[in-house]
Amino acid sequence: MQITSLTKCSKMLKAKFTKSELIYLLVSADKKNGVVAPGAYWPRFYAKSIISRYL
Repeated sequence: MQITSLTKCSKMLKAKFTKSELIYLLVSADKKNGVVAPGAYWPRFYAKSIISRYL
C-alpha cells in the first residue's frame, strides 16, 4: 500500500493508524466476511466493517 493511500484512509476516517494496523483491519474484515456473509460483495463488506470500527 502506498503512503498516499494510507493518508487518504486516515483522513476519510479521521483516525490515525499505521500500515500494519490497516492490514490487521483488512485481515479481520476478511475473516468476518467468511463467517458472517461468505457470498457478500467483499469491497462493501470490508468498507462497512472498517468504518463501523471508527464511526
